Amino acid sequence: DQSCTPTEAGTIADCKSRSATELGSSKNWGRHQEDWWLTGIMSSDYASNPVFYNWTTILVPYCDGASFTGNSSKGGLQFRGSMILEALIADLKKKTDISEAVEVVVAGRSAGASAVYY
Repeated sequence: DQSCTPTEAGTIADCKSRSATELGSSKNWGRHQEDWWLTGIMSSDYASNPVFYNWTTILVPYCDGASFTGNSSKGGLQFRGSMILEALIADLKKKTDISEAVEVVVAGRSAGASAVYY
């Protein structure tokens, strides 16, 4: 709820509103994420990122509405962030050589950055 005195009804209404945006569902993402997400610490360009340019990078955008912690239903909404994060890690292990990586940078946008603490 965006108010100073949040209510359950206000919070559910806010979450329903966000569920129709890229902040509440990956269904709303474009086919490719914006290039600016892969700048700074995520860049593979030595000139702009001399420390981490050749590290394995993983971008975890925010999409679950619960900072990758939820595993419940409320008000017709699903909060399954912890399952999203577990599936992401399992998929990376299955489809990439991430388990063999020596140096990895994990980052996210907004609350997606909380996945770093996994």
